[in-house]
Amino acid sequence: MIKKWEILFDYVDTTRDGIVDIEEMMSYPNRLVSEGKQERGKLLGDILSETWGRMCEANNLPREHASLTKAQWVIGRRALTKTDWFRKTYVPTLATIHFESLDRDHDNTITLDEWRTYKHKRGVTDDAAIQSAFKRLDLDGDGIISQEEMTHAITQFCIGEDPSDDYSFLYIVH
Repeated sequence: MIKKWEILFDYVDTTRDGIVDIEEMMSYPNRLVSEGKQERGKLLGDILSETWGRMCEANNLPREHASLTKAQWVIGRRALTKTDWFRKTYVPTLATIHFESLDRDHDNTITLDEWRTYKHKRGVTDDAAIQSAFKRLDLDGDGIISQEEMTHAITQFCIGEDPSDDYSFLYIVH
C-alpha cells in the first residue's frame, strides 16, 4: 500500500523537490476541476485542507505545518485510510470530482479521447499505456467509463488492499 501513496506524492509534488507543501497540495483542485465548476474546486479545496491537517496530525505536526516529506506523506495517508471520514467523505467526493473533470462534454461518460486528453495534460504520451489504462477502467467493456466505473477505480486506489487490483496508473505522471 505504500507504493500507491508514493505515486500520489509524486503526482502532487509538482516542483519535484521531494517535499509537498501546502501550496502544491492546494493547487490540485485548479489542475483537476474543469472550467465552470468552481464550486467543485472549493469543495475539493476544503476536502484537501482537511486532508492536509489530518496528515500533519498523523505525523505529530501542527495542522498548519508547511510541508511534508514523502515518508511523512505515506504515514499521513496510511492513517487517513483508517478513518470513517476518509471512506465516507473524501473518497466519494474525490471520485465525483474526478469524473466530472474528465467528462469534458458533460454527457456523463468518459471517452477514450477525454481520457487521452487528461493523461496528455499530465505528461503521459505513451498511447498504448493510455489505452491500456482506459480498458482497465472500462469494467463492462462498452468503450466508455461510467461514473460507477470511475468511483470503483478511485475507491480501489484509495482504500483497496488487494495488490493485484492496483489503480496507481491513475496518478502516474510520466
